[in-house]
Amino acid sequence: MLVAAILALQTHPPGIPGIGCAPAFSRETDTRVVWKSAENGYHTYRIPALAVTARGTVLAFCEGRKEGRNDYGDIDLLFKRSTDHGSTWSRQSIVWNDAGNTCGNPCPIIDRTTGTVWLLLTWNLGGDRESEIIDRQGRDIRRVFITSSPDDGRTWAKPREITAGHGVWLGPPRWIG
Repeated sequence: MLVAAILALQTHPPGIPGIGCAPAFSRETDTRVVWKSAENGYHTYRIPALAVTARGTVLAFCEGRKEGRNDYGDIDLLFKRSTDHGSTWSRQSIVWNDAGNTCGNPCPIIDRTTGTVWLLLTWNLGGDRESEIIDRQGRDIRRVFITSSPDDGRTWAKPREITAGHGVWLGPPRWIG
């Protein structure tokens, strides 16, 4: 079995300046298997993303592909939490499952001022193949959504569409960091 997502986490506590949970110069790493193919009801796990919240919780996201490795079909957006810098992980949970459609491409953003975790993701019809979407030959388009968690990833708001042309105002741009 192939390991779909192995995340190398720094062993230092989060909150140190820099991207991730430790300075880039650190050589201390500890590797943990976060998701393994053919476990927990999914054939394959792909497209991992990792973020550390303002409170130090490590959030891991990925696509859970039910039927195979394909970029289309029944794909759910999954996450796990770690409150001990990645030493142990919560049970797998679902951010978004849209009954046979494709929910994926997680891109977490942490607002260090408010503590809100923002998660950008995409959606498309499960039957539309990647090549059809790119060639604009699918039955629908790939759409962009956003969700958020005010509580370090314990709960998530219902994803809302922000694809260009849908009139969703998110407010003026500001630096989040």
